[in-house]
Amino acid sequence: MADRPILITIIAVITIIVAVLFILAGLGIAIGSEFLDMGESFADIIKLGTIAGVGLLIIGLIMFVVGYGFLKGWTVFWYIGVIIYVLVVAFAIYTIFLGQPISVVELVIALVILFYLSRPKVREFFKV
Repeated sequence: MADRPILITIIAVITIIVAVLFILAGLGIAIGSEFLDMGESFADIIKLGTIAGVGLLIIGLIMFVVGYGFLKGWTVFWYIGVIIYVLVVAFAIYTIFLGQPISVVELVIALVILFYLSRPKVREFFKV
């Protein structure tokens, strides 16, 4: 097995940290929205909060597994990582058109990661 490139380690650790933040946010939103008691008119908002929290929790769990897969060099996670970062690029472009300038940073980071994942040493590490 090829040695793990240092930037893959960094990307994996950052992915795991972001995953933990997503998990905590998801739990906080899902649990917090269940404790809100604002009457029946807010019942749909509370349900939406619960759904959003569970969604963030699921995304966080997927990201955690992807980060771990990056550390282990599992081939399937190279593909999943590429798919995720292509989706991030698409979403960043969409939000840039909505007028969110911070998405330019997100776009650049995702493109750099996609470029790096395509490098020969990285592909060799993931056996792609």
